Amino acid sequence: MYIAFRNYTKIIRKRTVLEDITLELEQNQIYGVTGRNGSGKTMLLRAVSGLILPTKGEVRIDGRLPQECSQSIGLALKPDFWPGLTGLENLEYLAAIRKQASKEKIMQTMEQVGLDPKDTRSVKTYSRGMLQKLNIAQAIMENQTLILLDEPCDSLDDGSISRFYQLILEEKQRGATILIAYHADSAMDAMIDHQIVISDGKAHMAF
Repeated sequence: MYIAFRNYTKIIRKRTVLEDITLELEQNQIYGVTGRNGSGKTMLLRAVSGLILPTKGEVRIDGRLPQECSQSIGLALKPDFWPGLTGLENLEYLAAIRKQASKEKIMQTMEQVGLDPKDTRSVKTYSRGMLQKLNIAQAIMENQTLILLDEPCDSLDDGSISRFYQLILEEKQRGATILIAYHADSAMDAMIDHQIVISDGKAHMAF
């Protein structure tokens, strides 16, 4: 999906969290979004997803507002699930909103991220790494064409991180456009096609 920021600025409680951003992102590419904590990485993902609205300027996805493209966007921010349900039950409830993923697809995606769909434990017993895997699964289980991931490797072990890298490359091969916010990571640097650097709410394309 083609994404265009035009002079995008967001001010929250008199603080400018994104400032005059103008970027053009091509479809079927992996974009890494880097910067210090508090620099605006998560806010940029929220802007693309439509979770926040601009104070001025705009962002368009294939010429449309993000809210008009919600069916095509997969978003993984801070993991937030129903604690009393299993991982599979959580994903089934989320999938029921759009009705785009079958139970078989959900189970397959859980296995891809390293979770057992037959695990009867409730999510409240999950480790942070397991919650992160479930978060990634919900962002990709519906074959979304735009995938937004915020620190997806946080709390994952080395094996799970390698699995994640392979999964993201497969999603790109499928045709998805992917934005990943992350801290300094040479392996991630090698995987992405382009890097967006954010500092104090200002963004530029590094490569």
